[in-house]
Amino acid sequence: MYAYAHAMKRITIVDGHPDPSEARLNHALASRYAEEALAAGHEVRRIDVARLDFPLLRIADDFYNGEAPHAIRDGQRDIAWADHLVFFYPLWVGDMPALLKAFIEQTFRPGFALAYGGPRQFPKKLLVGKSARIVVTMGMPAFIYRAYFGAHALKSIELNLGMCGIAPVRETLIGSVMDANEKRGAKWLDRMASLVEEDSVPARHEHFNPIRPLVATGLFAVATYAAYAAATWAGYGRAKRRDSLLDGVMPEYELRLHHSVHINAPAGVTFDAMQNMDFERSPIVQALFRAREIVLHARHVDRPMPTGLLAQLADLGWTIVAREAGRELVFATITQPWQANPVFRGLPSDEFVRFNEPGYAKIAFTLRVDPVDATKSIARTETRVQTTDPVSHDRFRRYWALLSPGIELIRRVLLQQLKAEAESHRAAA
Repeated sequence: MYAYAHAMKRITIVDGHPDPSEARLNHALASRYAEEALAAGHEVRRIDVARLDFPLLRIADDFYNGEAPHAIRDGQRDIAWADHLVFFYPLWVGDMPALLKAFIEQTFRPGFALAYGGPRQFPKKLLVGKSARIVVTMGMPAFIYRAYFGAHALKSIELNLGMCGIAPVRETLIGSVMDANEKRGAKWLDRMASLVEEDSVPARHEHFNPIRPLVATGLFAVATYAAYAAATWAGYGRAKRRDSLLDGVMPEYELRLHHSVHINAPAGVTFDAMQNMDFERSPIVQALFRAREIVLHARHVDRPMPTGLLAQLADLGWTIVAREAGRELVFATITQPWQANPVFRGLPSDEFVRFNEPGYAKIAFTLRVDPVDATKSIARTETRVQTTDPVSHDRFRRYWALLSPGIELIRRVLLQQLKAEAESHRAAA
C-alpha cells in the first residue's frame, strides 16, 4: 500500500536496451517500474526499442522534412500522451546504445519536440509540462562514471530533453552490474518502488518560487564558467608536441586539441563513413553554432550546404594540405575566429606553412583512423592553432577562453556521430 500523496500520472517507459532477450537487467528494471507505477494508480505505456523496426536517419533533410516511420509515430503518440517519461538503457562505450540514439533522433523531430523559428531564434520547446527520469546501468562503479568520465553522455541527453521543455529530468545510475548476484539484483529491482514514489511527488518547482534556485544555479554556472575561462586562458600556449602529419604543416603551435573514439567497425569502413558524414545533421552542433552567433552578434547566413564532410569543409574554406591514403587527412585554413563573421581562407600546403601576415590565426586539424584489429578501429582528431603576431595571440586567447567548451563539444559530438554511422554501415554490410 502506498501511503504517500501523489498525483495520478500517465507514464511512458522507454526500454532502450537493444537486445530483446528477457534475461537483460534493463528489461527487468523497466518491468518492475511499470508494476510499481500501476500499483500506485498511474497509467503506464511502454516502448521496447529492441522490438521496433525503423531505419537510421542518414541525412539532415530527412530529419527536418522527412516523414517519421510508422513505429516512430506510435512512439511519438505514447510520448505525447505521457506526463512523465522513464528511459532505461545500459552504458555502452561511455554512451547510450546506438539503437536507442537512433530512436531518439527519429522521434524528437522538428514539429514534435521543437519548432524552429527565425535564424537568430532558439527553437520553441514543444514538450513543456512533462518530466523524465533516466536510469542507466553500467559495468563500472557509478561514482567512477561521474568523477572520471564526467557522466558526459548522461548530461547530453538531459540537456537535449531540457531543450524540448522536459523538466525536471532526474537520473539514477546503477553501477557494477557485471558483479551482480541474486541479492544485489533483488535490491536493484526493489529500488524501482522508491523511484516511482519520487516520481509521483510533484516537482519542487511546482510548489516553490523558482527564482531563488534559478539565481543560485545561474551564479554557480557563471562562477564555474569564469573559473574555466581563467584556467583555459592561463594554460593557453602550453601544448605538448605530438608526432603526426601535422608536424609537417604546423610543427610549432600555441594550442593543441586531441579527441578519439573507439569504433566497432574496420578502419576502412570508418574512414569512408568519416569522409561522407554530415556535420549539419546534429541538432547539438546546430544549437552551438547558433549560440556562437548570439554571443558574438554574428549575422546568420542561411545557405544550402553540399553533402559529405569533405565537400562541406571545402565550401567553408578549408583545404586538404596533407594526407595518408585510407588513414589520415589534414585540413588547414587562415582566419580570424574572434570576428563575428570570420572568413576562412584555404591555401596550398607550402603557402600555408609560409604564411605569416599579421592579424590571423593559422588552424590545422587532422582526421585519422587507426585499425585495432580486423573489426575495430579508433578515430582521432587533433587540432593545432598558431597566431601570426602578438595582437592576434591575445585576441585568440580571449576567444578560446570564452568559447572553447562549445568547440570541444562539437568535436565530441561529431566523433559520436561518426561512431554511430560507421557501426551502422558495418551492420548493414
